[in-house]
Amino acid sequence: MESGPVAGMESGPEAGMESGPVAGAERGSAVALVVITGSSKGLGYAMAQQFLALGDDVVMNSRSSEDLVRAADSLRLRHPERRVLPYQGDVRDAGEL
Repeated sequence: MESGPVAGMESGPEAGMESGPVAGAERGSAVALVVITGSSKGLGYAMAQQFLALGDDVVMNSRSSEDLVRAADSLRLRHPERRVLPYQGDVRDAGEL
């Protein structure tokens, strides 16, 4: 299995996602880009939901591409104003990062 950004999962300006100050600034800080490993289900998925609800952008990670795509799509539907960036790979293997 090849690691890296998931094919077909556009991000950045080409996907209609602009960078810059947006929601989250009301907390007194700039929008954070939060990296969450194991975020396609369980506690990691719940953490991604919470950070998105707070106005942060999220990089999701999972070893399973299918689970990752499903989870990222679900979060994008709930938080269309935020960037949800899936990255498939095994964080235990430095060669995949």
